[in-house]
Amino acid sequence: MFSLFGVKTWGLLILCLLYAGSAMAEPTGLLLNISHGRTGKILQIHPVRCGDTVRLSWIHSVELTPWEEDYTILSDGTLLLKTARFKSYGAGVPEYGGEHRLVQGWIVRDGINRELPALNWIHSHTANFQIHLNDVLLVRPKDLPHHEPLKLFIEKEAQ
Repeated sequence: MFSLFGVKTWGLLILCLLYAGSAMAEPTGLLLNISHGRTGKILQIHPVRCGDTVRLSWIHSVELTPWEEDYTILSDGTLLLKTARFKSYGAGVPEYGGEHRLVQGWIVRDGINRELPALNWIHSHTANFQIHLNDVLLVRPKDLPHHEPLKLFIEKEAQ
């Protein structure tokens, strides 16, 4: 037999769960899209928000050292390259401004502020290419096809 207090408690709990579920299901307005570079076939799609950070990391093919780039998602879906980190400074390091500093063995270039509509690359499992969203691993190397042209971009979610 339920007491009146028990029914109220369960009712409030159910209402809270329903509200929390509907809040989590709300569209974010933006989607991170990873597609095949030639065919356009969508390989992965993830909801994102303006201000989220996308980190790409891989092993550089010539220097064979780790490389990371941090992008901020802007409200129009543009990717803003903010920071690049590398363990060695040599072949393939682009000249894209910003301030350099040395942090625990990494060369860090901050304040790049370069806007890009999309990122294109040839994916490699051996380069250990990964994608993080807000410091959470989103894509592992084998989650995407090996030696294929890929494209990452942010699109507006269909309403």
